[in-house]
Amino acid sequence: MKMAGRCYDGDGGWRGKGERGERRWRRRTGEIEGNGPRAFPAAYPRFISVDGLRNIRASLVKLVHSTSEKCPLLCDCDIWYGLQSASCVGRHLYSIHTGVPSTVQALDLSNNSISILNNYELADAGLLRLKYLNLSTNAISEIGLNAFDRLSELTVLDLSQNHLYYLLSDIFISAKNLRILRLSKNNFNSQVPKLKNSWLTKSLVL
Repeated sequence: MKMAGRCYDGDGGWRGKGERGERRWRRRTGEIEGNGPRAFPAAYPRFISVDGLRNIRASLVKLVHSTSEKCPLLCDCDIWYGLQSASCVGRHLYSIHTGVPSTVQALDLSNNSISILNNYELADAGLLRLKYLNLSTNAISEIGLNAFDRLSELTVLDLSQNHLYYLLSDIFISAKNLRILRLSKNNFNSQVPKLKNSWLTKSLVL
């Protein structure tokens, strides 16, 4: 194949016409002064098949996925009572945003400096699979009405030893599976918060 005074060599390259072009080509490929064709290392093939490209792409996708699901440096991830767990205890955290994987089912954020839970904050952090959440020994004084929305699997919630003065009556209305709620050592003045969750008031731990 010829183009603009050059010849396609059939092996992925172009070379000029004439003796000079031939000599340049032979020098580039090592075919000069009896050296023979330049050998390519086995680790660097001259071409990659379509299947090879697909395999590389699949491997990259898996790598990105596994990287995004890694445990953050501030936490320890393990299996706890059969649940995917992350423990981020005593890390001086000011929010629930730790970067733990969305697969986490048990999250311990106790003994930190979290002071507020905003609306949809837990859901927006991707923590939709939580069954156990420990927020004890923080500085929480305010919880948004929709802070626990979309956490339909949440079963145990520990809010003990915080600075709560009140709880909105329907704050846990969307947490249909919540069965244990720990609220001891807050600032409720020994008064049980009036919650609309009839199935929950019997499970309060004050």
